[in-house]
Amino acid sequence: MALIFMALTATSVAAQQNLSVRPMRVEADVPANRTSRVVLRVNNRHATRTEPINLSVVDLTQNSDGTLRVVTDEMREEMPPESLRASSRQWVELPAERIVIPPETTQEIPVLLSVPPDARGAFASGIMIRTDAPEVPEGEEGEQTAVFAISFGFLIPLFTEIEGRPVRQDISIGNVRMEFDDGRNDQGEQEAEPTTRAFMEISNDGQTFSELRGDIVVEGRAGENWRTVTRATLPERSILPGLDLDLSADLDRRLPSGEYRLLGNLQVDGRRLPRFERVIDFEGDPEIDNVAFDTALTLSPPRLALKAVPGATRTNTIEVGNPGELPLNVKIGITTPESLQGVAMGEMRGEDISAAQWSDARPSEITLQGGQRRNIRVLSRMPREGMDYANYYADITLSGRYEDGQSAGETNSRLHIRQQQIGNAPAGILDQMGISISEQAEYIVQTRFVNTGNVDIEPQVQTELINETGNVVSRALLTGEPGQLLPLGTRSYAGVINISDIAPLDYTLRVVAAYEGVRLFDRQLPVRIDIVTEATEDEPEVREMTILDE
Repeated sequence: MALIFMALTATSVAAQQNLSVRPMRVEADVPANRTSRVVLRVNNRHATRTEPINLSVVDLTQNSDGTLRVVTDEMREEMPPESLRASSRQWVELPAERIVIPPETTQEIPVLLSVPPDARGAFASGIMIRTDAPEVPEGEEGEQTAVFAISFGFLIPLFTEIEGRPVRQDISIGNVRMEFDDGRNDQGEQEAEPTTRAFMEISNDGQTFSELRGDIVVEGRAGENWRTVTRATLPERSILPGLDLDLSADLDRRLPSGEYRLLGNLQVDGRRLPRFERVIDFEGDPEIDNVAFDTALTLSPPRLALKAVPGATRTNTIEVGNPGELPLNVKIGITTPESLQGVAMGEMRGEDISAAQWSDARPSEITLQGGQRRNIRVLSRMPREGMDYANYYADITLSGRYEDGQSAGETNSRLHIRQQQIGNAPAGILDQMGISISEQAEYIVQTRFVNTGNVDIEPQVQTELINETGNVVSRALLTGEPGQLLPLGTRSYAGVINISDIAPLDYTLRVVAAYEGVRLFDRQLPVRIDIVTEATEDEPEVREMTILDE
């Protein structure tokens, strides 16, 4: 990610835009007591101007919403030591504090990460690259144009996982809650439409840097039963060791006061935690009497698949239905899937396989009475040139609103257009693999699958523990988000292996990704299982799995 601290005059803005930095994020797996070398490349594209840059290493923390934040000296004095226990700032060595980059030159900046012998778990810090603040122009008051002497810079996060002995994964939901937001600022001025927000408090008391995916189901009291009001998806985030996050989602509706049940669902590195449940007495919008329940708009067929050749126009019909009793205003949008936005691999960019720019729904807005159904045409005009890929995708989103403007939820579907002149080529890699401790004798095996092929797939991922004779002594299925994974998409998977009955020997831990029975990729780690505490009359035997040097 890039942090632009703002450029000052029109001249300085243009100057700073000549700089680019790669990579913008570093993830490294390094054994303890080793030194790893990372190379940053800063490119000065200007034809004549020399650009000096200032380098520094900074601590990183996270805001409550999960976004990264640089720790200032003032912040550090007020922060409890525990909140910075995952800092790697002291390990990082830069070649210099200041470097001058000649015109039209790419300068390599070697960064050394010297990991201490006792380091375990996940750590983070950041490299700050900043330009000099521009000079304030000379001149009398009234003759100068307004300037702000603020520098322009980049922040490159460094995330380090220590190889070797697995560490404990201890991430939990601390609370779920709901708040009414009246849309007013501290001065009482109306800045936004009133709404209701749902929150999930998440704590990382372990030593892993883990990926989070979650949602909150809001239910309202309906007599003796509960009825689903809405399901709010939380932003996808990762969490550093020792930190607490407070992730939120806008419910896009004003809920009245009353009794509600909140159900918190959280996946950590692809593994679902037990559901968190809480019943609350909610103080809501005093001007609202009725609950705006989600109405699950129906869509038939649920997935629209078309075949086409370059230059062809294809039209299909989908049926949209309102199963509720109240009228709904429905918008039908066709957009680029989120997983295709801003990603690339080789010459393929995610936007290149989006069908959204040449597809549309007609009509794009309708009103449906309770129980009414209506046909919508989806028109796709495949361009004649540049159709170099086998499959193209778009999201079809039905957004419903009640007549008073309250949200009635969304229904999502997928548009898939098969380019018949090019064959499908399923492929994928496992770009990471790790082990962490869950409970005694239970180890979480985590991996991340990347779809490197040209077609959507739903891979099957499993882990195997193999002895020295090649026999599989334990096997476990790894789970992740269900459904088809688009090309260039990534998905985390995790599962548990119990070693309580596994003989203390050396093994190979292997993760295998397959599709329709065909192996796509596998990764493996040499591991050892040892008895660390013999069984007694009062306590069972304790075993431990460690990763050996590869």
